[in-house]
Amino acid sequence: MRSYRPTLIALLIIGLMVTLPLTAEAGRHPHERTGFSIGFNLGAGNSEMELSLGGLDLTGDRETGGAGNFRLGYAIEQNFLIGLEVSVWTKTYDVEGSLADLTVSYGIAGPSVTWFPGNSGFFLRAAVGSGQVDLELSESNLTTTAQESGFGGLAALGYEWRLTQKFALGAQLDLGYIKISDVVFGRDDVGDVTVNFANITAALNWYW
Repeated sequence: MRSYRPTLIALLIIGLMVTLPLTAEAGRHPHERTGFSIGFNLGAGNSEMELSLGGLDLTGDRETGGAGNFRLGYAIEQNFLIGLEVSVWTKTYDVEGSLADLTVSYGIAGPSVTWFPGNSGFFLRAAVGSGQVDLELSESNLTTTAQESGFGGLAALGYEWRLTQKFALGAQLDLGYIKISDVVFGRDDVGDVTVNFANITAALNWYW
């Protein structure tokens, strides 16, 4: 099993080095949320896939890859937003013994709610919707893709610093879960695929 703790610790340290010097400036701008918002995240995370097939459970090693988010929201109250959240994890592997690359991607997209306790920069977010697993095999000029979708759920927490009246820089931790049932393997085998991932990302958010 690969160790992902050093990567996550490094991301946390880098995030603190970047954001802590900004807190003094951020304090000059209150956290006002009265309308629409949009946000983008970029970072890294780790994931694990489990296959249940014919009474046999197979669990792969946790893998570290790239991560990202996209969101649209609307503030129905000062500290409560509803919207759409998309969270993804992806990694490209070199296929041993060939010149092919295999890209594995997991994604969750669905309606979300975000709560800012005490009207501060700290937030809790949850989303429930569709979970998808994408596989893309590329070799020379030939690309083969496969997709399966099912249930997806996301829980997140983080903090944002309001640097201007409308712009905030933040950090976010996502915990994602995907369950895809009745996936056909080969001709006759049917099984379930379960994925979980944890992403740490830097967030850029705008409020109007």
